[in-house]
Amino acid sequence: MRVFLPALVLVMYSCMPGLAQVSLFEESIPAKDLPSQVKLLQQQDRHYLSTRYARQQFVPGKHDYLIRLSDDLQVLSRFKFMHRYPAGSLAYEGIIEGPLAGHVVLSAYADRVAGMITFDDGRRYLIDQPADGIFAISQSSESAFAAQEQLNDYVEPPTTVGKNAATLANADVCNVNNTCTTPPP
Repeated sequence: MRVFLPALVLVMYSCMPGLAQVSLFEESIPAKDLPSQVKLLQQQDRHYLSTRYARQQFVPGKHDYLIRLSDDLQVLSRFKFMHRYPAGSLAYEGIIEGPLAGHVVLSAYADRVAGMITFDDGRRYLIDQPADGIFAISQSSESAFAAQEQLNDYVEPPTTVGKNAATLANADVCNVNNTCTTPPP
């Protein structure tokens, strides 16, 4: 009876209203089983340390979420706030509880959901929905952007003499090797 009573109390406590948890991304899908048009584009995927795909139907709501990020990492997000916007979009904010601290933001608009999970230790997971019911959960590789962070975005214009002196090194703003020499407006 002593063992049974604590188990019964635990079951009753977990079934109380307001304590509902929704599990997210439990059903993994091997990437090899997905058509290429459903997978993340190679330009996106190269910035991630890892990506796993999962099957899920949901729209963010006022719930606590048990979120499976990888085979060995699952976190509990406690509901904090729900934002609703006139255009019909909404955003969920949650706080991660447990041994890892951080926060969760999930946004929904029309038929798509996207989000980010950020841990206090600097790790980030991005949530993308490339197709109906299919989600990509990716750990971001911040070091992939380190080389770009070293570039100087602004170069002082050369000393100009006269009205017609050039102030742009190159007018091609799409060229990543180009550094504009005029400040933004």
